[in-house]
Amino acid sequence: MVMNSVNPHKMMQSTIQKLKTDFPDVTPRFERKFRLNNLIKETIKYRLFSMGFMENFPERKVNSCYFDRSNFDFAQDNINGVNKRLKIRSRWYEDKFGKFSKHKLEFKCKEGFLGYKYIVNLNNNKKETIQNIVSTTGLNVDASIETSYNRIYFISSGGIRATLDYNLGARLPYTKNSHISLDYSVLEIKYPTNLDNYFRSNVLSNLVKFFPIRMNKSSKYVEALSKFRFV
Repeated sequence: MVMNSVNPHKMMQSTIQKLKTDFPDVTPRFERKFRLNNLIKETIKYRLFSMGFMENFPERKVNSCYFDRSNFDFAQDNINGVNKRLKIRSRWYEDKFGKFSKHKLEFKCKEGFLGYKYIVNLNNNKKETIQNIVSTTGLNVDASIETSYNRIYFISSGGIRATLDYNLGARLPYTKNSHISLDYSVLEIKYPTNLDNYFRSNVLSNLVKFFPIRMNKSSKYVEALSKFRFV
């Protein structure tokens, strides 16, 4: 990992502010996550259908390579419950025919349950290319871990989006070696801030009524690092 001497929290707060300035049209959304036992994944799926959700995009495989500072500062902020935190990853998709999408670089800023996503299209997925782009925000980073999973996409009649992720796995970055399975699934519900009351009264109440689940951070990134004993 790249060594850093500047106070990490000051540097990250400066980067977050720069991203907001550079991408003024990005608006926040709520991101509610539920960590699930794999055994109830299908039951949750059919419960969403019964609540008026429908699949709105073909299922596909999601691949991510995460980048972090020398001491895994982004991951540590998540573990410590820092309210304002940052996550950086390259992302690409694979459809059921094995066709890959182009890579994108994503800066994900979290403020509590609110999320901001800033996207930069990549010409290539070389580590050096990504490091150079990130360095323009004032941060020095290195590749830390890769994750992959299958994702099913849903939307409700009220405009609430949901994704169900399963078959989660992790591996060392830029290699096909040392693959580890993560033994859980994740339901994530995303919506603009003006739909929070609708989410609580029409979605959340119906989910918790039938299943012993609760909202949590459920970071695939942190879980993957933990599996490899990096944090």
